[in-house]
Amino acid sequence: MKKNISLSVFAAIITISLMAQSPQSFKYQAVIRDAAGNIIADQLVAFRLSILQTSETGATVYSEIQSGTTNAFGLIIFNVGAGSVESGIFENINWSRDDHFLKIEIDVTGGTDYQFMGTSQLLLVPYSFHSKTSGKFPDLTSEERDTMTIIQEGACYYNTTTKMLTYHDGTGWFEIQGTCAPQPTPANAGADQPEACTETTLAGNAPQYGTGFWEILSGLGGNIAEPNNHSTQFTGVAGNSYQLKWTISNTCGSSEDEVNISIIPAQVANAGPDQIGVPSPTSLAGNTPVAGSGLWTIMSGVGGVIAEPSNPESTFSGLAYNSYTLRWTITTGCGSVSDDVNITFTTSAFDCGTTLTDYRDGKTYPTVLIGTQCWMAKNINIGTRIEGVNNASNNGIIEKYCTGNLESNCNVYGGLYQWSEMMQYTTTPGTQGICTPGWHLPTDNELKTLEGTVDSQYGVGNPVWDLTGDRGLDAGGNLKETGVSHWAFPNNGATNSSGFTALPGGARNTDGTYPGLTIYGRFWTSTESGSTAYRRVLSSSAATIARDAANKLFGLSARCVKD
Repeated sequence: MKKNISLSVFAAIITISLMAQSPQSFKYQAVIRDAAGNIIADQLVAFRLSILQTSETGATVYSEIQSGTTNAFGLIIFNVGAGSVESGIFENINWSRDDHFLKIEIDVTGGTDYQFMGTSQLLLVPYSFHSKTSGKFPDLTSEERDTMTIIQEGACYYNTTTKMLTYHDGTGWFEIQGTCAPQPTPANAGADQPEACTETTLAGNAPQYGTGFWEILSGLGGNIAEPNNHSTQFTGVAGNSYQLKWTISNTCGSSEDEVNISIIPAQVANAGPDQIGVPSPTSLAGNTPVAGSGLWTIMSGVGGVIAEPSNPESTFSGLAYNSYTLRWTITTGCGSVSDDVNITFTTSAFDCGTTLTDYRDGKTYPTVLIGTQCWMAKNINIGTRIEGVNNASNNGIIEKYCTGNLESNCNVYGGLYQWSEMMQYTTTPGTQGICTPGWHLPTDNELKTLEGTVDSQYGVGNPVWDLTGDRGLDAGGNLKETGVSHWAFPNNGATNSSGFTALPGGARNTDGTYPGLTIYGRFWTSTESGSTAYRRVLSSSAATIARDAANKLFGLSARCVKD
C-alpha cells in the first residue's frame, strides 16, 4: 500500500514548476494522491529534497528536509533552499557546472521513513544563480525550449537554433544580440481589418521594451492620429485599402509587423422609384448592399406584407387602393443609411372589362378584352397641354397637344403626343411610357395581333399584316366607333364589333397645325423604323387599316394595353 501511494504521488511530482522567489530559493509544488488516485487532503507530509550534480545518480551537492500539511486539494508547496539543511550550502551550488537534478523522497505520514519518488532534471536555472558562478549556459534548440513547462524568471540558455543567448523575464523569452539587452519587444500590428470604417482603432501590441511607431506603407488619404500609440485611431478614405507598419525599437535594434486595412466603400441606400397605381403584389427595387446587410420595414400603411425583408427585390403585397411607405435600410459595422419608397396599389388583380382609374390624375378609361389582349377602349389623355407650335421637351412633365389647342378636344378624342414624349424618352418597344402603371404602349407586333384578331378574313399571323399601306378586309371598320357623332360621314364599314371604339383624333403637324379631326384616327406604336416610328391609320372612308412609318415629331393618338 505504501509503495502504491508513493508511485501515485510521483506521477504528480514530475509536474513541478519553478517560479520566481528570493534569489536563493525556488518554488516546488506537488499534489498528493493515494493508490486509487484520490487526493490526500489536510494531512501532514514530509519531504527530503536533494540536488544532484551531473546525473540522476550523481553526487548530492545539497539536501534539505521540508514538511507541511496538504490543502483541501492535496496540494503542498515548498521553497527549495529554505528547508532544514541536511548537507551542503544552497548558495554555493555551481549551477553553471554540469547538469543538476532534483531528487524527491517523501513520508506521507509526516515522519522520517522516506520513500524514493524519483529524480527530474532542472533544465534551466535563474540567471541570478548562474551569474554567481559563471561558466557555460545550457544548450537548447527552439523546439526543445517550447516543450518546457519548468520555467523560472531569470532562466537563461544558449539557443542553438538562433545562435543567441536567451533569457526569460517572467512573461516570455528574449534573445540577447551581442552585449545588448534587452532586445525590443517583438512587434505585432494586430489582425487585418478587411471591412473597416473610415475611422478605426489600430491594435498593435504595447511595447515592454522600446518605443513603437506607426507608419503608412501604402494607400492614399490615410491619417494616423498618434503614431507612437499602439492603439491609436486611423482614418482612411471610403473604398481605399492601406498597409500600415508597427515598429518597436530601442538601442538594441527594432522589430516590425504589418497590417492590412480595407475601408468599406461609401454606402448609399436606394429604395427604388415610387410605384403609384400598381397591382398587388409588386416587386421592390432596393439596391444591393456593397457591405453589410439590408432590411425593408413598413413605415406607414396597413395590411402590407414584405415576403423577404432582407431581399432588396422582395415581393411586397398590400390592400387594394391603399398607400404605403417602405424604408430600405443598409447597416454595416459603421452605421446605417436608408431611403424610402411610396407604393399605391390599385386592385390586387385587374379584371379586364371593368373601368380603369389612372391614379395620377383620376381620369377613367373603359377596358375591353380582344382575343388575349386587354386594351383601353379610349384614347389616353394624360399630361399638360402645350401650344401646337412648340415641341415637347424632356422636362419631367408629360406634355400633350389638343386639336385646335382646345382642352375640350382632348377630353373627347384624347391627347396627341410626339413619339419621344409618349415613350418618355426611351426607345424600348413595349415600354410603359405615358401609360398608367401596369399598362404599356403597344408594339408593332401587338397591333398586328389585334388586327388579325378582329379581321374577318385575315387571321393572326397572316403575312398581310406585315405589309404597309391599307391591309385586311374589315379590321378598321371593326375597330372604329359606329355612327357619325365623332367620325365624319360616311364612316364606311364601322361596326365596332371589337369594342375598341377607335376615334378620329386627327394629328398635330410639325408646323403646329391640326389636320384630320373626325376624318382620321392615327395611332402610334412603340416600335421604331429607322429614324421614324410605325403607326396605324383609320379613315372615315375605309374599312381597312393602314400601316406606315411617320416622323416622330408628329403628334398622334395613343392607346395602352395591359402588361
